[in-house]
Amino acid sequence: MNEQPRKKIRPQNHLNVLDLALLLLALLAIIAVWQRNNLRFLFEGDRVKSSYTVTFTVSAVRADTADLLGVDTVLYVRDGNTAHELGRLTKDAEVLPHTVLMPRGDGGVAEVVLSPDDPQALFDLNGAFTCRGVPRDGALVLEGGLTLSPEMELSVFTSRGEMQIFVRSITENL
Repeated sequence: MNEQPRKKIRPQNHLNVLDLALLLLALLAIIAVWQRNNLRFLFEGDRVKSSYTVTFTVSAVRADTADLLGVDTVLYVRDGNTAHELGRLTKDAEVLPHTVLMPRGDGGVAEVVLSPDDPQALFDLNGAFTCRGVPRDGALVLEGGLTLSPEMELSVFTSRGEMQIFVRSITENL
């Protein structure tokens, strides 16, 4: 008799592109739910947001910039096209003369301060604002997800102007 050898049928256990895409989507969904719960934990329950005072300096600005930083002025920060409230000033900005370091002919450095009456005189402004957040890894995480830490430079704006601030310290209000 004419018997043909039978072909062995092997099960096809290989993954195709669609299977990989579905697995990846499932993994991403699990990660998204986990991250959402982490963020909720950060701002709820035992980790209630506390009030903090952030001190800052604005360097080398004209004297009239101090008018932008009066008590109760709200500071904002941009995140793309969205503005988030950073905090509210607790007092008027303190105006200090700006010191410029200039090299001397003998290789040393001289500190130069222009007279406050000079139209080209620059000033430094010291200020403080209050905000609410949660401490994390030596920094402060604000509600919008912005992280503040000492020695950080940040571009902020008010309803009347924009400036760069240097965060000096962050202390919890008791």
